[in-house]
Amino acid sequence: MNTKQVRRKAHPAPRSNSASDSNSSTKSYAVGYGRPPKHSQFKPGRSGNPKGRPKGRKTLRSRLTAVLNSKIVKREGNKRQLITVLEGMLWKQIENGLKGSERAFLSVIKVCAALGLLSQLQSASEEIALSRAEEELVAELVSRVGLSSKED
Repeated sequence: MNTKQVRRKAHPAPRSNSASDSNSSTKSYAVGYGRPPKHSQFKPGRSGNPKGRPKGRKTLRSRLTAVLNSKIVKREGNKRQLITVLEGMLWKQIENGLKGSERAFLSVIKVCAALGLLSQLQSASEEIALSRAEEELVAELVSRVGLSSKED
């Protein structure tokens, strides 16, 4: 038989304190490695972390939610409107897409596709007649985003 011998770390010999020897309750208890003194051990029924986690500690998720739900002022001409930061971000993406930013346009299309809004928009757009150039542009953008069109 070929067996491997495992060396174990030897525990230091328990120390004896002359003060603890005089106490009759600790005579049978040897203090040493892995055996802390009785007075420093956790007491029964008492938590090892009595203060616990501080209440109100905010996680990244809760902080981001608070920021996205905070209110900002949106101005259109003379009108001022309070909207959330998230709504403001969506409005900005839509405005940039309408100004010609392809990246902004595609990001709005992707969000709409993820939420299932494109199928609702397609039924509404059937009433609107698009020119041939507009239909080709929409088909190109839909193919870039990776969505399937009903006409194919």
